[in-house]
Amino acid sequence: MRGPARRAARRLGLLGAGLLITGILWINWGLGLVLDPRFGTVRAATALTALAPIHVWGWTWITAGALSCAGALLPDRRTWIGLIPAAGMPAIWSAAYVLARAVGEFPQGFNSGLTWLGYPALLALLAAAARRVLEEHRRRRHLETEVEHLRLTAASTARGGE
Repeated sequence: MRGPARRAARRLGLLGAGLLITGILWINWGLGLVLDPRFGTVRAATALTALAPIHVWGWTWITAGALSCAGALLPDRRTWIGLIPAAGMPAIWSAAYVLARAVGEFPQGFNSGLTWLGYPALLALLAAAARRVLEEHRRRRHLETEVEHLRLTAASTARGGE
């Protein structure tokens, strides 16, 4: 079992794993909005429910989660397909909560809005860290190839010099 798990982790990478986890969370949140929306959530999202009913927003969360999961499986240069919806939905939700606080409909809106903004911030940090790790891995692989080339050159020179 360790082998398949290790292969899956290697295939996903840091950002892919983060996107997969985030996608699952957003699908779960969307299902909650579709199947049984909480009163406080509906009250806080009044700015959004003026645009569309809460179940539509639930399906938007589910779609964002599915795109995030799909983006987790794509190569590193295409993870933006999952990263944009993964960060976009909590940013929209954050704005709605802060707006609900501004109009006096949800007293905790400012705190909740800041909490929702934490997700895009964490995803941005994860994306930057993953890119840095990937670059370091590429640099190390390049150096290993160069060292091997130098070893072969030195060995052939030593044989030819005998």
